[in-house]
Amino acid sequence: MQDAKDILAGRDNLTNTSIKEQVLSQGQSRKARKRALSSAVVPEGTCREIRALREGEGVQKLLPDIEIDTGLGYKHVKAKLGVQKVRPWRWIPFVNQARTDNAALYHWARVGEEDKQYPFAKYSNRVSVPDFSEEEYRVYLEDPEWSLEETRYLWELCDRFDLRFIIMKDRYDTARFPTRSVEDLKDRYYTVCNRVAKLRAVPGEDLSEVLVAYDVEHEKLRKEQLELLFARTQKEIDEHNYLVEEVKKVEYRRKVSQRSTECRLVICSCVCRRERGSHRQLRS
Repeated sequence: MQDAKDILAGRDNLTNTSIKEQVLSQGQSRKARKRALSSAVVPEGTCREIRALREGEGVQKLLPDIEIDTGLGYKHVKAKLGVQKVRPWRWIPFVNQARTDNAALYHWARVGEEDKQYPFAKYSNRVSVPDFSEEEYRVYLEDPEWSLEETRYLWELCDRFDLRFIIMKDRYDTARFPTRSVEDLKDRYYTVCNRVAKLRAVPGEDLSEVLVAYDVEHEKLRKEQLELLFARTQKEIDEHNYLVEEVKKVEYRRKVSQRSTECRLVICSCVCRRERGSHRQLRS
């Protein structure tokens, strides 16, 4: 019977009406009555069990009203500022210790921190390029394709651009010296560095972390293969993908046939063992 009343919404009408009458019967203001009605009326579509828990008709209320405010949120609109005095800032010049031109730049800094070192100077790390004398070059570093003048010029570019060989290739003076590729510059630099490290090494010193193994022919071949790979047409790419799929199918068939062959060999060995056992029993 109760389900039929709920379906016909009779209980909701009675409940809402009784609540409204109780509120209106009290001597409250219009705003208070409106607030009480908005908090007391059960929303439409609420199931019977939730409605019974909220209204508590005929039974003791199972869910008591609990204050949700835990006191952890913001209660005051006005922010609580610090009681200390605000430290002033000044627009002052500074010198970056990583620069060699002593250029005077400006930035904002707190008063009292004018002499503080520029914090970003520690990130400007330069590569130490090993130097060599003219005598060392003539005895140990000579190369028929490189002159002393061109090697000195390469060392100046290495020190200026911190071994950024692509930039060095772009800024290379082709009017004075022959055109060099990035691989040629790397090969010459690492060859000279390895020879200088071996020349100045102490007997018994481990040079595994100092020497650089650079294969110029392998590097050139690798870049040529990459250029051929990037220059492929869509037809060549589709053909390559088709061949890869066919290879996978062939490999899968080979594995399946290998497994079936192994199973047949196991079965044949079991049959042979049984036949041998039966022959022994007949002989005995």
